[in-house]
Amino acid sequence: MSDSGFKVQDRRHWTKDAEGAPSDANGDEGGVSTSFSKPSYVEELEQKLAAKDRELRELVATYKRDVTQTVEDTKQRLKRDAERTLELERARLVETLLPVLDNLVLAIEHARKQGDSPLVQGVAMVEKLFIEKLASLGVERLVSIGQRFDPKLHEAITMVPSAPEQDGVVVGELRPGFRMNDRIIQAALVQVGRASQ
Repeated sequence: MSDSGFKVQDRRHWTKDAEGAPSDANGDEGGVSTSFSKPSYVEELEQKLAAKDRELRELVATYKRDVTQTVEDTKQRLKRDAERTLELERARLVETLLPVLDNLVLAIEHARKQGDSPLVQGVAMVEKLFIEKLASLGVERLVSIGQRFDPKLHEAITMVPSAPEQDGVVVGELRPGFRMNDRIIQAALVQVGRASQ
């Protein structure tokens, strides 16, 4: 008996001990039994909870993989875009410098007609250095003379009479063409041979 004068008996079926007798909730004689079975709906709910927990973990793992892949793809795209932008800006810079080179070449050619003085040799060295610096940026001069005329590479200024085998072939170059990383940044000004009919 409890101190208050009445006895509480736990009638919940899952708190029964192994023999089926209800355990004493007051802890008198034998205490509360630790072996009990859960109702089937509780076990069902626990199974559903475990399944949802597994599903949630899989979804979180998939989400993390997707986010990581998206971040990596974005980094790669931004890197490619930055490289492309840098390449375009370099090409624009080189385009602004090429007329200076063209005028330097013309000045050297004109001065050599007057004689090959030390000043002309010095300016020719400057031209050579200029071309080397352009080459370090990926700029290369196009070879035009002897090539078939290609409107992507050449800009025809005049047609000159030529032998039949020279028909449509570049026979003279008035201004060199330049390419930078497979992009034509200056088309060559050329004379194209034309066979007489």
